[in-house]
Amino acid sequence: MDFYQRIGTRLRALRIRAGFTQAGLGARLGVTAGAINRYEMGHRRVPLKDIPRLASILGVASMTLLGTEMAAGRRDRPADRVQEE
Repeated sequence: MDFYQRIGTRLRALRIRAGFTQAGLGARLGVTAGAINRYEMGHRRVPLKDIPRLASILGVASMTLLGTEMAAGRRDRPADRVQEE
């Protein structure tokens, strides 16, 4: 499971815990239910600019949505795979 799939899995769990449908969360975020579904499935990346607002809507910290691998500073993040030229 890649980084964005893990975010999607957490997003789904947090959405359900907060009592939102995909349509309801999408309406609050300003995207379609289909976009939320693609985020949850890992087929589409949640725009970084939307992470703080999404976390706020769900009542969690941004780091909770991003996951413990970000908080722990693990080196498997996509940005870490960018090679210096």
